[in-house]
Order: sequence, then structure tokens, then C-alpha cells
Amino acid sequence: MHITGGTTMGQLFDEHPEAEEILAWHGIDISEFDEESRLSEVCRAHRRGLNDLIGVLTSSLTEAEDREDGDYDDEDIEDGDHDDEEPPVEEDDDSGPDQDWDDR
Repeated sequence: MHITGGTTMGQLFDEHPEAEEILAWHGIDISEFDEESRLSEVCRAHRRGLNDLIGVLTSSLTEAEDREDGDYDDEDIEDGDHDDEEPPVEEDDDSGPDQDWDDR
């Protein structure tokens, strides 16, 4: 779905239910709008730039879809975008100063 100023809230949320959470995170309360309200109206009411908000939505929704599909490319990994990996486990080394005094 290509998001534009003419995209209605109904279209956006039908296609991307997580968009409501993204908008809320950016301080946009959509409770005063109905499903026929257009994104341009929401931006105007919240004094937000339409192009900026479209960019945020597009980027966030694409990232969410990539995570769901497991689609990571080398650039994502280089940027540290691999939250699902567990940190490396350090192995104990008994040769250090933590030795028991009885072991002498």
C-alpha cells in the first residue's frame, strides 16, 4: 500500500493495524478522527508535516514487516539491527585470582 495524504485512517489501519501504535508513539491521538478521515487532515489537526509523517509511517511499517518476515540484509546487521540475537556468553576461566586458597 502506498501511503499518501489521501489515505484514510480506515485504509491505513485495515492494511497496517500497527500504524495506530506508531502514530500514538509520535504523539498523534487519532481518537477524534473516524475511518474516513484522511492522513492530511490528521497532520493538519496535529500541526505535523505530511511528508514527514508519511516518511515515518513508511519506514516504521517496512521495518516491522521485515522483522515479521525475517528479512534482514547485511546493512541491517552492520547497523546493529539484530535484536533477536542473544548476547555472547563468557566462559569461566579458573586460572585467575578467583582460585580457592585451598587449591594451593
